[in-house]
Amino acid sequence: MKRWAVITVALYLLILLSVTFPLLQAGFAWGKNPLTTAATLATMRSWGYWVWIGVAVLGQISLLAVPVAVGERRPRSRRQLREPVIMASFLMAMVCVSAVTALACGIWGDHITLFDIFGKEGAQPLWALLLYVTVAWTVWGLVFHRFLKETDPAAMVRRLMKWLLRGSILELLVAVPSHIIVRQRNDCCAPLGTFWGIATGVTVMLLAFGPGVFFLFAERLQRLQPRGGEDKNMTAEPLDPTRAG
Repeated sequence: MKRWAVITVALYLLILLSVTFPLLQAGFAWGKNPLTTAATLATMRSWGYWVWIGVAVLGQISLLAVPVAVGERRPRSRRQLREPVIMASFLMAMVCVSAVTALACGIWGDHITLFDIFGKEGAQPLWALLLYVTVAWTVWGLVFHRFLKETDPAAMVRRLMKWLLRGSILELLVAVPSHIIVRQRNDCCAPLGTFWGIATGVTVMLLAFGPGVFFLFAERLQRLQPRGGEDKNMTAEPLDPTRAG
């Protein structure tokens, strides 16, 4: 089962890498100051981009831990079940903060003061961002902590994926129009905030399908196993993020 989890993570990474260039082009290759192909490729070589990719892959690995255990019929302790809850809370916090940022950029443009609570110089806006993410992470952690009451670990993960999928779609409905507005206004910095919202929404939306894809692999493997084989008793319900949990 771990092999199929690795394949799922690899597919997720491949999809993220493949959509980056067209997403950057769709976001910045038009308007009064279009982004050139060379600049797009330079962005993909930057350290910030690879940090983002690393966090996304780490999130996918964390959220697959419980489905792998379910597929292998291994019991999960309460402490281990908290891992996907913590990661899902962080991802939802990023979705919420990026959505608010995109909306604020769409309304106020370059005059946004959302990250100026500590000042505008140096790392002060970054500290404001970290504060917002920490507060949102804590709030969503309290919300998702209730999901630990689920007796079925797969059902718990299903509920987490449902929330992440819906949250990312709603976030995109805010970020995409905001990005179009700021690009038409020819703002200088605001498009970075709105595009961050788009990138976050796409990343989390794709991530939310990971456990479902893994269980499709698991079911296929089960059907291919001969009767009486080692995985005869392995069962796994498809983890559809759109189902109500």
